[in-house]
Amino acid sequence: MEKNRLELEQQGFKTYENDAICVFWNPKMCAHAGKCVLGNGKVFEVGRRPWIDLSQAPAEEIAAIIDRCPSKALQYELKKNDTMKQSSIISVVIIAFVMLTLFNIAVFAPTLHRQVPFNSWVWNHAHSPFGRVRYYMSESLIEELNQTQPTYQEAYELLGEDFWDTFDGGCHKEKCINRELYYFLKSDAIIGWDHYYLSIEFDEQGNYKQAYITHED
Repeated sequence: MEKNRLELEQQGFKTYENDAICVFWNPKMCAHAGKCVLGNGKVFEVGRRPWIDLSQAPAEEIAAIIDRCPSKALQYELKKNDTMKQSSIISVVIIAFVMLTLFNIAVFAPTLHRQVPFNSWVWNHAHSPFGRVRYYMSESLIEELNQTQPTYQEAYELLGEDFWDTFDGGCHKEKCINRELYYFLKSDAIIGWDHYYLSIEFDEQGNYKQAYITHED
């Protein structure tokens, strides 16, 4: 549109625009047939300055009137409307989600079907259930927790927040009765419920008690 606009302005066209349409008018080309004024006198009013007021009608109506201009002194470019912009944004979000999932699989797939050392950065970036990376780090993580005996706050800072923490007693709030951190590890079910979780329990003072893997089917 910018290239076409520049060319028209170089040819002597004047520009009128709003968020929906850009109208170009060349007074030297005008044959005064009156198709525009007859089409909508509120948009095109000869005695007014500026004589074109795009706020007086929808962009599609203005475009249809300009299409009837015999001399082509009036031309236009329609802009993308809000609906199209929203559709574009949704499309970008969907593509980004798909790409993130593929990235998760591509990066973490080599760790599948084996136990790997715990790594806090990988743990906090392996949210996709497709990767299953957390499950394969869980044994070494439990060993580390048993050795370091972290407090509730220390474990939370190490492992971060997880979508599944709010399920079935998993909680981050200081007033949580169970004092438990609950992390989703993997699912073996395409349809249904066959999930593995890491449960980390603390006493009422927030001291570490134990960590173990639970299976719900």
